[in-house]
Order: sequence, then structure tokens, then C-alpha cells
Amino acid sequence: MDRITLLAFLVATLILGANWVGVRFSNRELPPFWGASMLFFAASAVLFAIVALRGISLPRGRALTGALVYGALIFGLDFGLLYWALVYVPAGMTSVLFATLPLMTLFVSALVGFERITTQSIVGALVAIAGLAVIFSAQLTADITIAPLLAVLLAALVAGIATVVVKSFPLTHPIATNAIGMGTGAAFLLAGSLVAGEPKVLPELVPTWLALAYLVTSSTIG
Repeated sequence: MDRITLLAFLVATLILGANWVGVRFSNRELPPFWGASMLFFAASAVLFAIVALRGISLPRGRALTGALVYGALIFGLDFGLLYWALVYVPAGMTSVLFATLPLMTLFVSALVGFERITTQSIVGALVAIAGLAVIFSAQLTADITIAPLLAVLLAALVAGIATVVVKSFPLTHPIATNAIGMGTGAAFLLAGSLVAGEPKVLPELVPTWLALAYLVTSSTIG
């Protein structure tokens, strides 16, 4: 990981940290799986509208399978874990733990023979994690049970697996891929919400609506 890549990763992670704050606001009023499904149903609808307006072709065949798999892994399982964990874990600590994503991706890529592990790549990833740990050091002393922390690390692993798996499918337009992926993930999250017996309620507080609006916007332009 060179300096430019490292800097880009740190900036992206800090921006993602703002999303974790938005999720924390959502979780104050909405059950986690239900709130996540609302987010991705809305974001998927926005992206499908863009697909229709711009005449973007939807993926077919193996490309469609790839979009469905990506959606189930990233927007379903990955964000399901993160939304649940963020009920208990501060946003800053989540950023630090999720910063293990490059290491997870590297190890998964090496396991399937896509990439070779080098000292430089490992050191670069560790430096990124250390930098974020310094930035969010005040939140790292929170007293939290182990399960939510493991959920964030598992989410990073799932994201790493998804990043590698998607490379084996044909490339398609990212807006179309994310429209299908977010819709797929939203369906998985709704199923999880039903299994968990979460109440299906709409937000009543203005901060919750603002958080959802921000999260939908960041999801559709990210």
C-alpha cells in the first residue's frame, strides 16, 4: 500500500465514519435490521430511477448473478452485522475495527491466489489502522461486550470476501449493479427483521429522518 493509496484509504474511512454516526442516530429510534432495510430499499429505488432516466442496461446472466451475490454479501450480511453492532459500539471504534478491511481483503485474495502478501502491504494496512486508532483514541476505552466487536470484524471479513468474489463476475455499470445489490440486501435485511421480531415503525424524530436522508444520499453517490 503506497502513500497515495494509504491517504485515500484514510480519507475514505473517515468519510465512512460519518456514515457510522448516521447509523447510530438511526439505531436510536429504529431497530437495526429494519432501519437498514429502509435505507437500502430507498437507495435502491433512487438508483433504479437513475438507471431508467439514463437508459443504463441492467446486468444479465452471470453479471446479474454477480450483482445479486454482491448485494447479499455487502448490503445484506455486511451491513446487517454493522447495523446491529452499532447499537453497542461507538462510531469511532467501528471505524478502527472496520479499517482491518484491507488486511482481510489481502488475506482472502492470497488464499484464492489472486494476490501475493507482501511486507509493504501488511505494514501499510497496519499504519492505516494505527492512524485511525490515534484519531478515535477517546472512544477505544468504551466498555463493550465482545459480540458486537466481533460482529464488526466479521463484517470487515465479509466485505473482503465480497471484494474478491465480485472479481470473478463480468463488470457491469456500477449504478445498475448497486441498484440490484441494494435491493437484494434490503430484502435480506427485511427477512432478518421479520425473524428477529423487530417492530416495523416509521421514524418520529427529525434527527432520525435527517440521518436516513444523509445515509440514502451517501449510499447513492458513494
